[in-house]
Amino acid sequence: MKTKPVTLIATLIGAASIAGALAFNSTPSDALLAEPSESPVLVPDVSITLIQPQTAQSKVIGFGEVRAHHQLSLSAQVSGQLMLLEDALASGNRVRAGQLLAQLDDSDYRQALAAAEKQLADAELALLEEQRQVEQAKQEWQNSGLKGQPDSPLVLRQPQLKAAQASVSQAQSSVVVARRDLERTRIRAPFDAIVVDRNVEPGSRVQAGDVVATLYSTDRVEIRLPLSESQWHNLPVQTPKNWSVTLTSVDGQSQWQGRVIRREQHYNSDDRQRSLIVAVDHPLDQTVPLLTGTFVQAAIPGRQLRNVWQVPSTALTTQGQIWLVQKDNTLRPLDAQVLFHQEDLSYLKATSGPDSVKVVSRPVNRYLSGMRVNPVEETSL
Repeated sequence: MKTKPVTLIATLIGAASIAGALAFNSTPSDALLAEPSESPVLVPDVSITLIQPQTAQSKVIGFGEVRAHHQLSLSAQVSGQLMLLEDALASGNRVRAGQLLAQLDDSDYRQALAAAEKQLADAELALLEEQRQVEQAKQEWQNSGLKGQPDSPLVLRQPQLKAAQASVSQAQSSVVVARRDLERTRIRAPFDAIVVDRNVEPGSRVQAGDVVATLYSTDRVEIRLPLSESQWHNLPVQTPKNWSVTLTSVDGQSQWQGRVIRREQHYNSDDRQRSLIVAVDHPLDQTVPLLTGTFVQAAIPGRQLRNVWQVPSTALTTQGQIWLVQKDNTLRPLDAQVLFHQEDLSYLKATSGPDSVKVVSRPVNRYLSGMRVNPVEETSL
């Protein structure tokens, strides 16, 4: 009778163990039989800009160096010792046309002029004497009673008269040359200019042809702007009157107004481009002086272009493409035909009809054609 409780307890413990084992063994099977859950497909947001074809005023951007209208290596035209060097002949100074810059020793040239003038006086005297002898010879021939003309022109002294006249002409030319050489001992500025460099010192012995100084004219400066064929295509065919160009320094701090003065009609052999020439009058008298050697950016107004897309410059990839979002919200790449850039905008040749299109504002490298996206409109251009 005492063994019944023990048996009952053992029976209960065994049943509980069996039930626990069954529960433990059934859990993996149930998990294996359960359906796996699907991960949601992520569709990235992309910023888009709505654009449509329009008419735009083209603008061509060029770059060039400011150069003087005239750049002259001023040379001595006669030889001599440098006796005077004006203070104005120093780099950075402005000089006026005709201003005396230097003086050579002129004693030899004064002597040469005096000798030429003496030769001229002698020749003129000889001519007067010969003219009198010619008149006397004519009178003698008439008094001789002979008919017709003499057998020889020497009778009436015609050759002698021509020789005397030629001697006077030669002497006159010698005087002109001597006076010119004497004047050339005074070295003067040929035009309004700035002195860029000086190559002589007081007391220097100067030979004819030696460079005395380098001068840049101050009447105007010119900027040569090499342009590509596509840029030329955006410019007017005929040069407009008063075609104004805005010039900006590379640091963006200074601006000047120039004007187009001519188009080059040849291709440069170095870059295979032809250039537009822009001028600025009186560059040193501007509010901010425009100095030669300055590198500038030129903004040139072009012609009106039709059927143009205006997009943010950030929409262009490094491969020269833009990404369009189609009606089914998938991406499609498109090769862009860039017409010109202006500030943070790019102007492209439109390739569709009048309807607006969605352009991705800031594409990334991982985009694939046909990729589904969620377009988020930024702004309308």
